[in-house]
Amino acid sequence: MELKKDCLDILFYLKDKNDFIKISDIAEKYNLTERAIRYKIDKIDKFLVRNKFDYIEKKHNKGIKLSEDDKLYEFIDEFRGNYTPFKYSYSKDERFKFIVAKLLESSEPVNLDFFESMLSVSKNTVLKEIDIVEEWLKANNLSINRGNRRGMLVIGDEIDKRDALKEVMSQSFSSEEVLKYVATKKGTSKIANLQFSLLFSEEIVEFLDEVIRGAEIILKKEFTDESYGGIFTHLAIMIKRIQLGKELYIPSINEDFVLESNEYKAAEYIIERIKKKFNINVPDEEKSYIVVHLLGARVLKDEGIYSDGNNRKIVSSIKDIVEKMTGYVEENYGISFGEERERLINDLVLHLRPIIYRLKFGKPLNNPFFEEIKLNYKELFQCVRVASKWLEEFINVKVDEHEISYIVIHYAAAIRNHNLKKKDKTKVVIICGTGIGTAKMLEAQIKEMFFVKVVATLSSRAIKNLKDLEYDVIISSVNIPDIESNEYIKVNPMLLKEDIDKLQGVFRQKKKSKDYEDATLIKRILSVVEKYCDIKDREQLQYELLFELKREAFENNNNEKISLKDIVKLDSIITMENVNSFKEALIKGCEPLINRGLCNYSYTEEILYNLDDIGPYIVIAPGIALAHGKGESSVNGIGMSILNLKYPVKSGHVTNDPVRLIITFCTNHREKHLKALSELMELLNNTKDLKKLMTGNDKKEILDTIYKYSK
Repeated sequence: MELKKDCLDILFYLKDKNDFIKISDIAEKYNLTERAIRYKIDKIDKFLVRNKFDYIEKKHNKGIKLSEDDKLYEFIDEFRGNYTPFKYSYSKDERFKFIVAKLLESSEPVNLDFFESMLSVSKNTVLKEIDIVEEWLKANNLSINRGNRRGMLVIGDEIDKRDALKEVMSQSFSSEEVLKYVATKKGTSKIANLQFSLLFSEEIVEFLDEVIRGAEIILKKEFTDESYGGIFTHLAIMIKRIQLGKELYIPSINEDFVLESNEYKAAEYIIERIKKKFNINVPDEEKSYIVVHLLGARVLKDEGIYSDGNNRKIVSSIKDIVEKMTGYVEENYGISFGEERERLINDLVLHLRPIIYRLKFGKPLNNPFFEEIKLNYKELFQCVRVASKWLEEFINVKVDEHEISYIVIHYAAAIRNHNLKKKDKTKVVIICGTGIGTAKMLEAQIKEMFFVKVVATLSSRAIKNLKDLEYDVIISSVNIPDIESNEYIKVNPMLLKEDIDKLQGVFRQKKKSKDYEDATLIKRILSVVEKYCDIKDREQLQYELLFELKREAFENNNNEKISLKDIVKLDSIITMENVNSFKEALIKGCEPLINRGLCNYSYTEEILYNLDDIGPYIVIAPGIALAHGKGESSVNGIGMSILNLKYPVKSGHVTNDPVRLIITFCTNHREKHLKALSELMELLNNTKDLKKLMTGNDKKEILDTIYKYSK
C-alpha cells in the first residue's frame, strides 16, 4: 500500500510537530472535515503497520502523535526528499528553476528530451517554459542559442552566467537547506534535491565545509549561516565551471588594503586547497572574486577586527563613523544608550565593515524584511538614512536602502533595550542564521516582553559551543539539524503573534513600564518647541505635557481593544471589481467606509496624496495593499474594507506588483485597533485563507474566513 500526497503531508506534519495534535486542529490546517482526517489517519496507520512500525498514538483530549522511534523518523525523511510513493508533478516555478540552472551549468547543448524526461512533462510544456526562461536570461544579459541540432546553449559572459546561476540557486533553496544538506546529504524538497544534484557531489560537500571552516579560523570570524551558504554555493559553482574550462574575466583587485587583508590570505588558502584536491589551475581572477565574497560576508563574530594590524586603519575610520551616527540617533531621540552604547558601537562596526566592501564592489544585500522594517520603523529609518551620509562620504558610494534597513535593526534593538530593568531572568541562547542585526532585533523583542537574560547569540553551525554555556532555553529562527525539535523553540525572526503565544507558555511575561519612554518623548517635544518659542517654566510645562500623555494612556487602557469581527462587516466587502488603475482601486476601497459613516472623502484624498508624495509604501506584500492615512479630522470611527480585483493593477512598487487585494483601514484611536491588525497579520500569513481573500467571489465565505481569526 502506498500513500497519496494528502496523507503524506499529514504524516510529515505529525513528524515535524513531534507532539500531540488534536484532530480538529489538523482538520482546520488542511481545510477538511474531522471525519475526512480520521479516514486519512486510518490509511496512515495501515501504511505504518505494513512497514513494521507502531500505530499512531491516540489520547483522549490530547489528540494523536507519532511514536518516538528514530528508525521511523529516518524512514519518513527518506520520503520527504528522495523517494515519493506517488507521481510527483513539478510546479511551474520548480520547472523554471531547474531548466535555468541546468542550462547555465552546462557547457554542452541540452536537448529538449532531457527536460521532458527529468520533469515528466510534454515537449510543448518544455517549449513554453523555455520562452519564459529566455526572457529571464535576457534580463540577466544572457541569451539562448536554439539553432544547435544537439540542443540549447546559453550565450553570454561567464560572470553573468555565474551570477544568474547563484541567483536561481538561492531561490531554489535557503542557506538553512544548504546547512541541512551538508549535515545529512539530503534536501528538504524534490526541487532542492534536483538542484543540489547539479552542483554538489558528496565529496565536494564535505570538502567545502572543511575549507570554509578553515577560512573562518584564518579570519578569526564566524560567518552567518546565510553567508556560509552563499560562499559554499559560490565555490561549488566556481569549481564546476573551471573543470568545464570556463574562465572568469574580471579586473584583479590590486588595492593595497585588499592585498594586505586577512581575506586575501584566506582566499589564497582556499585556492591552494582546491588546486590540490581537484588537480586544477585556478586563475588569479577567481581569487579576486573569492576575496570580494569574503570581504562582504556577514559575520556573527570577528575576534580579529581590532587586533589585526592590516584592519586597524579602516576599522578606526568605521568606528568614528558609527560614533557620529549613534550620536545623531541619540540626539534625535533624546536618549542615551548608556552602558549598552559600547556594545552597540562594536556590533555596528562589525556589521558596517562588510557593508562597505559590498557597496564598493557593487554587491549590496537584499533584506527579506525590508518592507516591514521601513513600515514599522518609518521615523527611525529616515533618521538612519540621514546619519548614513557620513558613511557615504567615507566610501564615496550611495548607501543602498536595503543596507540601511539592516543598520536600522541595530538601532531599533538598542532603543528597545536601553532602559530595561535588571531582574532574575531565564538564561536564553539565541540561534539565528540571517545575521547579527536580525539576532539583536530578536533578542530585543524577547527581552522587552519577558524576564530573560540572553547569554549568547550563535549560528546553527556553532551548536558545539553550547556545552560551554550555562543556559535554560534555546530559541532559534532556523531549524537545527543536530538537535531534536522538542529541545528548542523555533520562531520567526520578526517574532509573529504565534511565536509570542509559544513563548508565553515558557517565560514569565513582563509588564512594560512606559514612564521612561514617555519622559523621553516629552524631552523631544520640548527640544522642538524651544526652536520656535521661549519657554518660561520648562519644568512645569514638562509635567503638564506628561500629565496629558498619561491621562490619554489611562483612557486608552480603559477602553477594550476591538477585533476584526467588530470592524469588518458584510457590506465592507467588494469582490471581483474591475478597475483601470491603482488609484481607482484605492478610491473604491474607501467607499464602504464612507457609506458606513466611518470617514469622509477627505480620507480618500489623503491616501491618494500620500501615494503621490511617498510612493506605494502601502503595498506591504506581493499583491496586497493596506491603504490607510492619519485621518485626524476625516475619520469618525474604526473600520476596515476588503476589495479584491478581477484583474490586478500596477502600483509602481518594485517587488510587490501587481496588486489584487486592497485592505482599507481607518481609525480615530491610537491603540484600540492594534488587536484587529494583529489578527489581520495572522490571516495574511496563512496562504490558503489569504487566497480566499484575494480571489474569492463569495462575500459570506470571505467574512467567515476573516472571523475565524477574530478572538
